[in-house]
Amino acid sequence: MKGFVTALFLFIFGIVSPAPAQDELTFAMLPETNPMVVFKRDIALLLGKRLNAAVTIVHVPPKRRYTSLQTGDCDMSLGLLKTTAYTDFVYFVSTPYQRKANKVFFLLKGSDATINRHEDLHGLTIGTVRGKRTFPEFDDDARIEKDISNDLESNFRKLLLGRVDAVVTQDSTAVEIISEMERSDKKNYRDKLVIADYKYTSENPVFLGISKKSPWMKKIDQVEKAFKEMVQSGETDEMIERYYKDRNMRVPDYR
Repeated sequence: MKGFVTALFLFIFGIVSPAPAQDELTFAMLPETNPMVVFKRDIALLLGKRLNAAVTIVHVPPKRRYTSLQTGDCDMSLGLLKTTAYTDFVYFVSTPYQRKANKVFFLLKGSDATINRHEDLHGLTIGTVRGKRTFPEFDDDARIEKDISNDLESNFRKLLLGRVDAVVTQDSTAVEIISEMERSDKKNYRDKLVIADYKYTSENPVFLGISKKSPWMKKIDQVEKAFKEMVQSGETDEMIERYYKDRNMRVPDYR
């Protein structure tokens, strides 16, 4: 009885310590029309949970994301490459959550074309984007017939119509474009396409970045530890892989 009275007294007079207040954590992300926002949002929310922070996600176009990190209006962003464009005002957390990028070739399902090695590209017409470098062996091979378009969507539409034999692009970029085409056309295209066995893989680490004007710079060790644990435990991998599997896309070799 005495214990109950004591507990009631503490409750009434507010002597019991309140739960620690959550910090605020604002993430700059690309617009929701970008399908990759899905797994980046999941990663951001998990990091917030690890840091006991209330996460706010602000969807902005690429230029606004850049300036929001530059000014400190947003604390963090995912999907950043460590380039000189960002290093002056962004701290890159040391553990990347993706390490590789893949250039792959999309074919029409049921097509007679097969691309198992580089030499199989000879005699095929490959859709490319004007002004975009792909990878040296492809770009410098004059024996490959390249059909140049102004954008990747045009290439995929040519492929679906049988006007090119294949389209070359980064696998993650293809997911974005195909998803947008399906949304606008209200059609299923991914079931009509397959990825060839031949691909080009290069080192291309992708990072979590923190604005150097963010108050989270004072807790950088805490952020580093939490994010490293997320990557090493496989939690970030689980979110990335679920994203591709839910879209019936082959999970790329990103580690």
